[in-house]
Amino acid sequence: MDKTKVKYRFTRVNNSVAAFQSSNRASTDALTALLRWKAGSAGRDFVKLVDEDDYIDVEVTCDPNDKGAGEQLEMESDKVGVERNVLT
Repeated sequence: MDKTKVKYRFTRVNNSVAAFQSSNRASTDALTALLRWKAGSAGRDFVKLVDEDDYIDVEVTCDPNDKGAGEQLEMESDKVGVERNVLT
């Protein structure tokens, strides 16, 4: 079965308590969120495309039947004070 693939850019959220309290780079916190997300279900993965201090571009993959993937990625991102936007 083909995987669902989406490219995202993760950046720091400006109005987040988690972001304010973090001493990490935005890309480091995004990687933390991505690793937690990946561990949440079999079939999830990501590949770093660009890794800069203030953002990281990744391609995430998951099973098309993984209905909780998007919601969990949003939740893990919120925990560390980063947000994601689709790359076109």
